[in-house]
Amino acid sequence: MALLSGPDSLLLAFAELVDQLGGHAHGRQGPSQRTRRTAYIAAQTAERLALGTEVRASALRASLIQRLAAATVVHKTFGRDRLAPGALDDAAPVALALAGASGLAGVTSILTACGAHWDGSGRPTLAGAAIPPGAQVVLAGDLADAAIDLARGQDGVADLPLAADLLVSTAGDELAPEVARAAASILTDTTLHRDLLDPAPAIRRIAEKLAPLAVTGPDLLRRLVVCTEARHPYYRRHGIGTARIALAVGRRLRLDASALARLELASLAHDVGELVLAGDVFASSARFAAPPLSVRAHPLASERFCKSVPFLEEVAEAVLLHHEHVDGLGYPRGLAGDAIPIEARIVAIADAIDAFHGERAFRDALPDDEIARELAARRGTVFDSTIVDAALASVDFQP
Repeated sequence: MALLSGPDSLLLAFAELVDQLGGHAHGRQGPSQRTRRTAYIAAQTAERLALGTEVRASALRASLIQRLAAATVVHKTFGRDRLAPGALDDAAPVALALAGASGLAGVTSILTACGAHWDGSGRPTLAGAAIPPGAQVVLAGDLADAAIDLARGQDGVADLPLAADLLVSTAGDELAPEVARAAASILTDTTLHRDLLDPAPAIRRIAEKLAPLAVTGPDLLRRLVVCTEARHPYYRRHGIGTARIALAVGRRLRLDASALARLELASLAHDVGELVLAGDVFASSARFAAPPLSVRAHPLASERFCKSVPFLEEVAEAVLLHHEHVDGLGYPRGLAGDAIPIEARIVAIADAIDAFHGERAFRDALPDDEIARELAARRGTVFDSTIVDAALASVDFQP
């Protein structure tokens, strides 16, 4: 069996994470399949339209990326017989975050245009043949998934012929007639029903046949974290900010190059389990006396994510343990002192410093002198004393 490249394994890991957490965020009883089903239908639509392997590959990857960036947006429908493309109108900022990465030009061009409607009513205001075919099939996948949700009965089972009819109703409006018909034919193809119910294996089979992305895994991780963080005002550039601080501390502690590389990856990935939680978890105007269970679960979600990506497996433990306290009162395991890996102890303080620098619902951003006092107050309890000293020295705080 072919092995997925690092970048494609990363895309599928994000898709699984979004589906696991997004199902609960959207009121479902368990994990959803939405991200992978949408991408599967987009890829199959491209194949039925004979758009070629390059367009099919870019459409599959663009669909996965735009869905993970839109994970906290509730999908809505408007009007009597028209389907809205959910958060696809927000795909342009996602494309901007990806721009400049080698091998992502096709994906970026699709993301820039996948909110366009065939009749010119979408955003951007492209119409007809001016819309890239890949953008239309990504939109078709999104609309097909919305149609399936609309066609569910009280037992939760979707009436797929009804969903296909709803999708056909978008012909000439959101979708080109041939795109609407091709996507609808997937819903009525009984040989594909198993894949529609459980698209994860099918998506993996498709991805394994694609030419590998030229972008490296770490570079794509940086860009995708920026994409997902853009969905929440308190997380913008938090992963990159945490990595910058962690690397400064690690250099101060004279960690070697391999340890610094692990530290950067752990910092980028440490909060991926929070990125797709419902926004109201973080909107409270009161500071948590203790993190709610939904927040306390995020290190486990982040660890599972890392374990599913080959180049992130070695940082999974540091990601899991970045909320442990050196006095043993942290979570999820209640470890203390040197039982906590040094990378996790560094990520913990870098995470806190970057968070202190940012505004939250319950407070304004803190100035450097106040951040230094906050760190000093937690020295030897929450944070490792040696790492606090290194942070104060390396980030140029004035206590």
